[in-house]
Amino acid sequence: MKVQPFIIAGLGLILIGAGFYFRADVNQKSAAIVLEPSFTIRGTEFKAIISDTPALRKKGLSGRESLGAGQAMVFIFDRPELVGFWMKDMRFSIDILFLDDSMRVISFARNVSPQTFPESFYPDAPARYVVEFVAGTLDRLGVKKGDLTEIRL
Repeated sequence: MKVQPFIIAGLGLILIGAGFYFRADVNQKSAAIVLEPSFTIRGTEFKAIISDTPALRKKGLSGRESLGAGQAMVFIFDRPELVGFWMKDMRFSIDILFLDDSMRVISFARNVSPQTFPESFYPDAPARYVVEFVAGTLDRLGVKKGDLTEIRL
């Protein structure tokens, strides 16, 4: 009965292979439900481009040709700050939205053009989050102070 070790070894390989198959299948299903970061205001959801490091915050949208109408750049700070934003190396106009810790609108700047550089734009109070959109977005949505927003990371 020398065949028995081969059968056991063969069954072991089948079980190992099945384990890899099912593990890969679970990973594929998990990857399918991963959600992209988003930002929502007044019932409208935007695909969020997250800037949460000093280097990303410094670069912002500078050098880009455009930002899609369904996109927003979301700057996340460790704590609320009176942080200024300028249009250095910008190629298109934007709306800037300043949010507090609870993600309520503190203030905003509408239709800020690249020609405003080197002027800086500041919130009315310390902001924890700053969101940039294509110019005209805040008017289109009717955004006002006190509006509650949501970020899904």
